[in-house]
Amino acid sequence: MIAWLKGVIHSRTFNSCIIDVQGIGYEVLMMQSDLGRLPANDQVVQVHTAAIYREDSATLYGFLSGQNKEAFIILNTASGVGPKMALSILDFHDANQLSLLIAQGNYQALMRAKGVGQKLAKRLVIDLKGKIICRAQPDLSMQSPDTIELAVEALSKLGFSEGKARDMLKGVEAQSVEEMIKQALQQA
Repeated sequence: MIAWLKGVIHSRTFNSCIIDVQGIGYEVLMMQSDLGRLPANDQVVQVHTAAIYREDSATLYGFLSGQNKEAFIILNTASGVGPKMALSILDFHDANQLSLLIAQGNYQALMRAKGVGQKLAKRLVIDLKGKIICRAQPDLSMQSPDTIELAVEALSKLGFSEGKARDMLKGVEAQSVEEMIKQALQQA
């Protein structure tokens, strides 16, 4: 198993790059977001890799973050998710966001990733709950926009203006809508 590659970027395409490691060119498929963050050609790079072996092929997938690599491997264990779908999901939601969305059961936000429909999103929540671990402390910026909007809507129904509701939610570190509302009301 190839855990990582450290070498010089030889070239890149729409969805991959070729890394020259001591004269051997490894083609590594990557997320668009990681490809955009790679240094220029002829510069040294290190990528975490996951190898997927099929009957007719062996493919390397690369990640600038070890957490995204772990999430990629775990996503591939879910029913209906292959390597390309896993890359698509991680390109839209990094490992920490994905962990939070799954923990919240927020399948609607998962549906924003290309190719993820309602059925697959619900299956991801069921299959992956407790498997992808968030490495960062949750804060308002890590919460899904859906969760924040639901909390704002709920506070508005309680009589607060939208601006006041958003101010009340600043600094709230809860992961569920209910917890967010409770904390916001306690701070008001």
